Amino acid sequence: MQGRNRASQLLSVRKGGMTKPISRHVRRLMLVVRTGMLMITVGCDPTPAGGASSASPNPIEAHALKSLATLRGEKPEALDRKALKIQAETSSVVPHLTYYRAVYAPAQTTHMSSTVVLARGDSLVIDLRTPRDLQMAAHGWHPATADAAKSYCAELVTHVGPAGALQQLPVVLAEDNPWKQLGFTAPGPPWRDRITRPEITQPVPREWIVRLWVSEPGRLVKYECTLAASRTPQLMVADSIMGAGIPPGKP
Repeated sequence: MQGRNRASQLLSVRKGGMTKPISRHVRRLMLVVRTGMLMITVGCDPTPAGGASSASPNPIEAHALKSLATLRGEKPEALDRKALKIQAETSSVVPHLTYYRAVYAPAQTTHMSSTVVLARGDSLVIDLRTPRDLQMAAHGWHPATADAAKSYCAELVTHVGPAGALQQLPVVLAEDNPWKQLGFTAPGPPWRDRITRPEITQPVPREWIVRLWVSEPGRLVKYECTLAASRTPQLMVADSIMGAGIPPGKP
């Protein structure tokens, strides 16, 4: 009861010998008495004037903006966050690894779009530019089976290969029937027989060599991945067919 009387006193003031109620504006304060303690809660609108959000970007968005700004020769704060689109893809084989493709496409037609690829393993966010970057993001993970080696090579080609930073994702022909993926019908183009199924060999224990074809804008490429334990993955071009693959400008 004493706490309630004290709260009532706080909601009024004495002026000229008379008790006057505090203005309605001040009474918006919520006075809560619990276990003998007086708690005051003040409500506020988290949205600043004008309706703009004051929320800071998440770590992936912040890292992407910084990388894109460096790529474009601009300052991160000069980039429009509304023009940034980020697609996430969880690795099919590497535990706790996620790929992020960040595309910055400003509304002004005079400004070209830019793309960066990031990877996050646990809490570490890394720009993917080389196979070494992917090895760091994967914390040295190494495939134990032929299927895992094929999937890891496909991710290496997709996210780190020459077409990895393009807006058009390359298409890995990792199926048993790559000709069907390309939409071939018999007899097909003269170079049809050069397109083979993925080849996976293990010359020595804990080392895999994977060869697979990839359809990129304007060409077909046969990549070779060498995946050896405790060594940086190696990626090289074994063959290519120009004028084939995904038509330029097509998704």
